[in-house]
Amino acid sequence: MSLQIGAGRPGPMFTDAEHNPWHPDAMTRAWARNAKRAVIQSLVAKPMRLHDIRHWHATQLVAANTDIRTVADRLGHADAAFTINTYARSSSESDRAAAAAIEAFQ
Repeated sequence: MSLQIGAGRPGPMFTDAEHNPWHPDAMTRAWARNAKRAVIQSLVAKPMRLHDIRHWHATQLVAANTDIRTVADRLGHADAAFTINTYARSSSESDRAAAAAIEAFQ
């Protein structure tokens, strides 16, 4: 399996030894097997679904203050407002940062 992560559209993300793209069902089955194995080996408390990784990825990008249009594009969302409504959450850390920003203006 080959994993390519970078700017733009890198082509197939998951390929076999001959660089042929995996069928999505094959990736889902392989993920499920490995997620169960991770629980058995006590690497994680519970298995994570493959689709959950998409949500984790988006949440991490938003938390890192990545431009929301970039996050939306990576997820294939036509409307960045949908991305914001789905993934942007307020936290006590961001609330403190907002308070500090306002305080700096005084």
